[in-house]
Amino acid sequence: MTHPHWRSLIAAHAMLSIAAMAASAQPRTLPPYITGLGTVTPYTVAVEPRVSGQLMTVNFKEGDVVQAGQLLATIDPQATGNPALSSYTQITAPITGVTGLRLIDPGNLVHAGPNPSRIVVITQTQPIAVLFTVPEEYVRQIWTRLKQPGTCPVEALNREGSRTIATGRLVAIDNQIDSTLGMIKVKAMFDNKDGALFPGQFVTAKLFLGSR
Repeated sequence: MTHPHWRSLIAAHAMLSIAAMAASAQPRTLPPYITGLGTVTPYTVAVEPRVSGQLMTVNFKEGDVVQAGQLLATIDPQATGNPALSSYTQITAPITGVTGLRLIDPGNLVHAGPNPSRIVVITQTQPIAVLFTVPEEYVRQIWTRLKQPGTCPVEALNREGSRTIATGRLVAIDNQIDSTLGMIKVKAMFDNKDGALFPGQFVTAKLFLGSR
């Protein structure tokens, strides 16, 4: 025969188990948004020659906004020794963006091939991305939100989180979780028409999980 004291303990344990199962079955209330520290990450292209030769002219100023297809530099067309390659002595911008510091001066030889010379790096700032991390527990909700119609809004705030700098949208989530930190990286895009976001800038990203 089971002792009355043990019967009471068994009944109490059963009640606790039922309560725990009921609590786990309840839908989880999600916060309206989650935040994470992020970095403004532009799309960049290194401008390199496709033929070797003497750099004759540089047709841009450091920090210029250049348009895709704009002439950036010229190489001596005689250096190629092949008229068919002389369309390649006119070096143009592959994307629209801001030029960085000039990496080589006119008069120097530039080289194509496996280790080509770099003339300049162009940074696209409109639009521009922000990469930030969020806890792994929100992966399912973020995936679901990305599949829904409409945009998933993201705000970029200053590093202290006290002021909104720009408003954008979530565009992608990484394909694996950082198991060491229990975090996953996500990506948001911003039009950045006013240039408020600068490459390499640290921001606090606020990702809204619900509709706004």
